[in-house]
Amino acid sequence: LSLIILFVFALAIYNTFKGNPISNLLGKNIVVKYIKETYPDETFKVKKGKFNFKSNEYYYDLIKTGKDPYAIISSNADSTELENVTEELNYYITVKGAFKPRIIYDGIRYARLDKKLSKKLSDEASLEIFSYLQNHISNLKSIEANVEVLKFTMDENTTWSKNLNIDKPISIHIVIDATNENAEDILTSGIKIQQLLNDMNYCYSNVTINGSSFDINLGYKSEDGYLKYALNFTPKTKLSLKDINTFNEHLKTSTE
Repeated sequence: LSLIILFVFALAIYNTFKGNPISNLLGKNIVVKYIKETYPDETFKVKKGKFNFKSNEYYYDLIKTGKDPYAIISSNADSTELENVTEELNYYITVKGAFKPRIIYDGIRYARLDKKLSKKLSDEASLEIFSYLQNHISNLKSIEANVEVLKFTMDENTTWSKNLNIDKPISIHIVIDATNENAEDILTSGIKIQQLLNDMNYCYSNVTINGSSFDINLGYKSEDGYLKYALNFTPKTKLSLKDINTFNEHLKTSTE
């Protein structure tokens, strides 16, 4: 019995720090399927996963063979250069979840983003959405929209428009002042923001709202305050109180 207990304990420790072969195999199968669906015209070799106990994720190295125009570093590469690229590039994808494994990070897509143009459009989208929402949400603090643009798909001088033909919906992170608000107030704001974005036909994948307290009497000098509530939704989410996550409940504002 002692040996069995010792074996189970050792197995649990090993699983915590090294992962397990079953989860590794499931994760690899998910990566293979994801690549076939996302990059059907390309060939990648998926290597055995490596477990990262800090993030609780499996990392799968990928080897892309054949021509890959995204290997070009120069932004002014001509068509001849693109056609002659035969470099072998390495990427990686991460998977998380023991019972329902899911893709967390797609290194292929990230490596192929036009980061300069993506940032430019993200900044412009953030400003536009903030200007629109602040007329309806009085305690709005900040908005960060994330727009992703792949290399070679848009002119570098392109300006933001919600009608831009991008291959992936934007994501939005919003911070509101929840110093004197409760969970019901945050829910009301979330429903209102969702409706406003939908009414304006913004194409977004998800919105995260952080409701933070900025009560200086608690000694918080950071511009970010401290997090009280958070919620996440898609365009079709039917929001309710169960979607509100509460943080730092041991802290009370000066008005509570």
